[in-house]
Amino acid sequence: MKILEANAGALTNFEVLDFLRTKGASKDPTRVIAKVAQSEYKVYDYLVDTAASDQTRESINEFLTSIKQHDLAKAEVLNILNTRPAAEVELFPIIESCEGRLPDEEVTEIVELVTRTLPPPPSMKQEEITKVDEETATLKNENDEVLLNYERVIIFLNSSKFTLPSPSASCVAPLPWSFSIPAPPSTPSAPRTRSSRRRSCRTC
Repeated sequence: MKILEANAGALTNFEVLDFLRTKGASKDPTRVIAKVAQSEYKVYDYLVDTAASDQTRESINEFLTSIKQHDLAKAEVLNILNTRPAAEVELFPIIESCEGRLPDEEVTEIVELVTRTLPPPPSMKQEEITKVDEETATLKNENDEVLLNYERVIIFLNSSKFTLPSPSASCVAPLPWSFSIPAPPSTPSAPRTRSSRRRSCRTC
């Protein structure tokens, strides 16, 4: 093999991992028969758990093409590609003087570009799966507890023969006071005098 240009540039983690895979490095227990040095296996075991594990040449090319619109150094682009920052706070130690060079909107755009073009590392996928499993287990426990309480209520009602009282007069509680409406006073009739009797007789 002839070296055309020495120190042409830094390699990405994906390129190193892809090179080791072509040599036969893998998680296969029979990998001892591959022509891979023990030190190279240590590098492979580290890189296979990073973001480079699921990256492809197409995704890397798409990222490199889109990142050109941002004023970043080659070393900064390389570190972003290797570490795949998924939040704005993860970009500050990668980009030198990030707060002074880039506005907040541009930092957000870079993070969105990374998450859109580069796949997440296996560790992040496992964390998401674990989180979903925990949420599912919590929801299942809550549903089981509701069903258990419902069964307890049904058992209590059946054992005590609990019945709702019928709406009758006996269920109406008496008022704490009583009152009666007095009858209107009767007007006494005027006594009839002798003269009135005489007038009535004359009229007759």
